[in-house]
Amino acid sequence: MTLEALAAYLGNAHGALLARYGLHDNRGKTLDCLKLVPMGKNEFLGVAHCLVDGIFHLRLARSTNLTDWEHVTTLDSHASQGELTSLTDGSFWLAYEHDEPNSCFIRLRHYASRAALEKGKFLREHTLGRTLAPTAEGTPSFESLGKDTIKLRFHYYRDGDVDRAASGTLSGTGGWSAQPETALSVAIEAFGVRGNIGGRCKLTLGKQSFYLQEGQRTKNDWASWGIYLMPTPPTRAVKIPIQTHKGSTSFANPFSCALPDGRIVVTFFLPSEGNAPGEAGSLLYVLPPPPP
Repeated sequence: MTLEALAAYLGNAHGALLARYGLHDNRGKTLDCLKLVPMGKNEFLGVAHCLVDGIFHLRLARSTNLTDWEHVTTLDSHASQGELTSLTDGSFWLAYEHDEPNSCFIRLRHYASRAALEKGKFLREHTLGRTLAPTAEGTPSFESLGKDTIKLRFHYYRDGDVDRAASGTLSGTGGWSAQPETALSVAIEAFGVRGNIGGRCKLTLGKQSFYLQEGQRTKNDWASWGIYLMPTPPTRAVKIPIQTHKGSTSFANPFSCALPDGRIVVTFFLPSEGNAPGEAGSLLYVLPPPPP
């Protein structure tokens, strides 16, 4: 399958097996920027944030059908843009963006078990000091987890003007090093993107991996967000032509993963700007297994 064909496949929300817009949990809270972890054939954990009284809260939810989500616990406040990953030993790592007045940074937490995660009791925590931008680094996601290192993707607030792509490595001793992902940013800028380049997701299909990367065409214009697909390493990009049921056009905060049966789950956040009535918020849809 060509990169263009894969992009068309991933963007077909209108033809999905299942599609849900404006996701909420059973307490009526929004599941903004939902990212999930399959826990078996018919069970899923998800992390998402919601805004309550001007404060972001990062929350854990679970589902058995990807439609109905039950609130489990609040993982942290002043927290958003979380991603959760499970390890073979039954433990979990959580990465997220923690905000302070006029700034934000990345925080990692390790949970020894699912029971500990569901109680919000972490085993250890790493707060990563900003090294590329003085005020803002965030939207973290996991590139890889090794025995002695954790590699992350994230954004940094370049020159105090716009977000750009970066990556970093946390060593077992707690040392943190980071660098800009210039080639990736340039590939997205080729589409006329002059606003922010933020959240990124890695999708693995068989022996190949791809990035889904958000990019904002015009600075401060929430209606100009789009999602771009590129191979790893990111040598080139194509824009994903996302087709919703009512024709929404602005998409951010991508996430996608393959389920054990080969189906693909995709989630995006749809800002209220540039999108159709009834489609704003978190969108989740499930695609049939991709063709060879």
